[in-house]
Amino acid sequence: MIEQNCTPEVEHRSKNTDRPNRIEVYPNPTTGRIHINLASDPIADQFIVSDLMGQHLYEYTIPMHEGQLTLDLGHLKPGVYIYNILSESQSVYTGKLIIIE
Repeated sequence: MIEQNCTPEVEHRSKNTDRPNRIEVYPNPTTGRIHINLASDPIADQFIVSDLMGQHLYEYTIPMHEGQLTLDLGHLKPGVYIYNILSESQSVYTGKLIIIE
């Protein structure tokens, strides 16, 4: 059974600093449409969703200084995916995304 009350906030340490970075990807689990809050990292430039084997299934170029996004991932089959948010081709955020029916 998939837990419906998953916390959407993911905290990671940046590779360049010791301060924690925050990003919100919600709802998670989702039926396809997700919202992304990038307020803490306005220089993020790419959002990538991969399967568990590492194959990129979805890529989105984030417009410069975009703080909030809504993306439709409804074309992906239900399952567990990994998302990466890149800045200057370096992964700055990584998280798990669950898509349900």
